[in-house]
Amino acid sequence: MKILITLTRTNTGRIQLSYVRSTNERGGIGTGASLPPFNPNAMAEIEAILSNLGVDDNAIRDSVSRVRQSGPGELVKVADLDVAENVLTENGFAM
Repeated sequence: MKILITLTRTNTGRIQLSYVRSTNERGGIGTGASLPPFNPNAMAEIEAILSNLGVDDNAIRDSVSRVRQSGPGELVKVADLDVAENVLTENGFAM
């Protein structure tokens, strides 16, 4: 399924990893899920999950850098790609 993966910094400084499922061919609009917010010191764990989802290393480095510089509530788009449902559930996302 085609999903848009995003990172967001919360008001408390934690990092939220989410995805939105595409409902049409034009992009990431529809239902989605997110993991519980991560402590900012757990970026290695976030990077590992992004890698498991199929995000390339350059996109991971770029998005992690951008989320570190972002303010609370700013959405950082990581990748728009096809990911199997079982890969999402294996990485902690509820379906």
